[in-house]
Formats: sequence, C-alpha cells, structure tokens
Amino acid sequence: MAHRAVPGFPGCRGGRRDLHRQPDYLRVLRDKIAQHRPIRHRHLQAGHQAILTVLGYIDIEPADWVRRYSQSDAVLAQRPSA
Repeated sequence: MAHRAVPGFPGCRGGRRDLHRQPDYLRVLRDKIAQHRPIRHRHLQAGHQAILTVLGYIDIEPADWVRRYSQSDAVLAQRPSA
C-alpha cells in the first residue's frame, strides 16, 4: 500500500505514525533541555537527523539548506567521549 502525503506535510510519505514519531523524539529532547536535565547520554546526532527529517516533512528546501550549512556534525565530533 503506497502512502500519501499527510496534509500540511508534503514531504512526509510514511503516514501519520511516521509524522508523529520524530516530533515526539524532539519534544522529549526539548523538554530535557528546558528543564536543565543532562542530555550528554542522548544520541545527539539522531536528534539532529530528526530535526532535518521533520523540517523535510514541511519543506525540503530549508531542510537541504540546514543540511548544507549545519556545523552540528563537526561540533559533535569534538565532544569528549565518555
């Protein structure tokens, strides 16, 4: 069964379940940051990928721009290992 785009999210082809999964992951990350809770144990590269995925659901051009100019990978590569 082919998935149709979700209204309002033309880049999402996986249906509503996929649409909710990534933003929920980002909500948890945002809440931890807002509550000044540690995030060092989280997979921050996965969080960055989730941001790009959700942005791509909305509009692919800004997602491509962020992907091109983001320095997240370079910053995370400098992070001390546990």
